[in-house]
Amino acid sequence: MELVAVTAGPGSFTGLRVGVAFAKVLAYSVRAEVLGVDTLQAIAVAAPSEIPSLAVAIDAQRGDVVAGTFRRGPDTWLDPAGPSQLLPAAAWLAGLAPGTTIAGPVLKKLQDRLPPGVTALEPNYWHPTAANVARLAVHLRAAGRRDDLWGLLPHYSRRAAAEEQWDRLGK
Repeated sequence: MELVAVTAGPGSFTGLRVGVAFAKVLAYSVRAEVLGVDTLQAIAVAAPSEIPSLAVAIDAQRGDVVAGTFRRGPDTWLDPAGPSQLLPAAAWLAGLAPGTTIAGPVLKKLQDRLPPGVTALEPNYWHPTAANVARLAVHLRAAGRRDDLWGLLPHYSRRAAAEEQWDRLGK
């Protein structure tokens, strides 16, 4: 084993912590490299090759989504068109222009609220798969991307509800 890949976020707090910790322990134990990939891009890379751009969103709870847009580059990969954003689900939906193609697990909740002219990929394209995490990690590694075993941390979109509550209480 030469490379251990893991989605490092966005995603659930516990899922990301457990996944990244497991990947680091596995990589350390077999002396492999470790690479954390973006969850949204791991979803995007599965899109059919005829899709030139894709908006991807996951549920961030509390009425919010984490969303990102990806554009097909000259190497045929869907690359981030900018940083992902945490925003209200209604604002994300309102910002989708006609002709936009979308994917992501949040569509299970929002599919009936899509604006006119917005097309959702089939549900089998909505979730990251181990195969696509691996494909993306191999692609990024070939492009020179490396993560430090000790420095790899989950990428959270916001603080946990407990941390926000702690702040409100003035602790």
